[in-house]
Amino acid sequence: QGIVNQLKEAGAGYFLLATGQNSGFFNTPNAKFDSIVSKLKGKRTTQKDFPLEFYNGLNESGMKLMLYTTTLPPAGRQSDLEDFYCPGEYHTRDSAMLWSFVYREWSERYGDKVMGWWVDGGYCTVVQDEGIFTILANGMKSGNPDTCIAFNPGIVVMPHARTDEYTAGETDYPFGSDDLTKITDQKNWLLPSTW
Repeated sequence: QGIVNQLKEAGAGYFLLATGQNSGFFNTPNAKFDSIVSKLKGKRTTQKDFPLEFYNGLNESGMKLMLYTTTLPPAGRQSDLEDFYCPGEYHTRDSAMLWSFVYREWSERYGDKVMGWWVDGGYCTVVQDEGIFTILANGMKSGNPDTCIAFNPGIVVMPHARTDEYTAGETDYPFGSDDLTKITDQKNWLLPSTW
């Protein structure tokens, strides 16, 4: 509730919550993930449903929830890549199908409570076939066909996958330049008082 209060004070319209990343630990239940992994089975997802708790708090304040996830299963754990049939740090159709089942469980649990997904690691070295993006996107859309998805192609702002519905927009230069004065000069900041 403290974070929701801060977001409300800041005038935020949405909150992007990370479900987890390359550590292989997640702040949300996922029985499909637990059924596939071989290491620490049943100990890497929470019983407490943090995304649902955030949704409830955000919704009461009129804000939307988005989720952050990764394109690959936890790349920091070689055993997970093997369990999901990823021969290296890239997807095959088999590994994409298994990982999309993990997305599907979240999507069907949260339905229209999640307005969008920001999917990290959608590099061309990870996804070498456009059809794989479709497999993954279908998992995320199974519970809410209107949810928006963007696969992050790296630190570049550009259109990427055909399934992208917005640009992931990761950049080291939010003001279009590597001139640090543009970042540190507060007159360039968009503050709530200027909205």
